[in-house]
Amino acid sequence: DIRVKIRVSEIGGKKVFHNIFKDITDVKRNEAALRESKDKLQIIFDNAPAIMLLVNEDSEILKINETGLIAAGRPMEETVELRNGDVMNCVGSFQDSRGCGHGLNCQTCKIRDTVERTFAEKRNFYKVEAQLDIIEQGGTVTHHFLISTSVVRSDEPRTVLVTFDEITGFKKAQEEKQAIDRRFRELFNNMG
Repeated sequence: DIRVKIRVSEIGGKKVFHNIFKDITDVKRNEAALRESKDKLQIIFDNAPAIMLLVNEDSEILKINETGLIAAGRPMEETVELRNGDVMNCVGSFQDSRGCGHGLNCQTCKIRDTVERTFAEKRNFYKVEAQLDIIEQGGTVTHHFLISTSVVRSDEPRTVLVTFDEITGFKKAQEEKQAIDRRFRELFNNMG
């Protein structure tokens, strides 16, 4: 693409036409590459097998991926501006009328602490083990996660990407293995 701009000036009482040519081929190519990169990142975010949240400094959700929506059991419009505990039906979010971050257990929440530290220290955290007691089908179920955080924007508006890798099945299998190992040791030690 070539853009032509004509500028008219007056020199010595005569009108002079100046043709200014600007090749914007590289600009158009870079814009297309940027659009393609954004589209690819959006596909990765939407289809990641882990729960992914983009949150602001108040820990309000700005964006949540499809895995997060499935885990929350809510549509996108019901998640924006809520906090992660509110969206995930954390027990702590029901302990205070103000929701997530204000309940009795919220002060010791590893997820909350990790997100706050990410904002305060402007650094990423990787695979921090945390648990979340979630209200499901009339009861409370403890879910185990590995939490990773990444600073997306350290300037205004400050945002952090929070990733939840569920490891509840792994933790249960680990506990079962430890129980079997204990029983085996007891049997072996009692054999005389």
